[in-house]
Amino acid sequence: MCRVVEASTAHITRPVILAGHSGAGLLLPTIADAVSCPIAAMLFVDSFLPPPSGTVALLPPQFLDELRTRAQAGVLPPWSRWFAEDAMRALVADDAMRSRLEADMPRLPVSYFEGEPPVTEGWDQRPCAYLLLSEEPYSAAADDAKRRGWPVTSLPNANHLSPATDPKAVEGALLDLEQALRLGARRRWR
Repeated sequence: MCRVVEASTAHITRPVILAGHSGAGLLLPTIADAVSCPIAAMLFVDSFLPPPSGTVALLPPQFLDELRTRAQAGVLPPWSRWFAEDAMRALVADDAMRSRLEADMPRLPVSYFEGEPPVTEGWDQRPCAYLLLSEEPYSAAADDAKRRGWPVTSLPNANHLSPATDPKAVEGALLDLEQALRLGARRRWR
């Protein structure tokens, strides 16, 4: 994977901002180490935060054990079926959009979640920010981001799938966080 990421970013010369939603947020430091271009900042969206160094578990062990019981031939059902039957309906009220989202959800092998990617020490010394969409279970991660001095914001009436159901609001919040990071950088460099 790292070689593919490196090759696909080799042509980019300007600094980029990486954004990771949900489980992808845990992988931001690993991705930042794999890309060829400079990283300006990392934006975590409704995600747990990786540890300062070492490796990162992609799922809590108890939840991973529960998911293993749902796997067939080592492959998990789509994410929408990991939770209660009406969970997707609560997150995405529109039937057509929910159907499209569920149709696009991949079926990942359990082994994907059994790996623990390395986390480079000092990853959090880069500029970082946090967007909270759903209090449960991510409010502790947002609080941790605040303690680290990162810009943190939340969207009222949002939920974990708001990037799909309300992309304009999420885009606006991410652009506001980018602006806060830029302002913070100017203050530090004066």
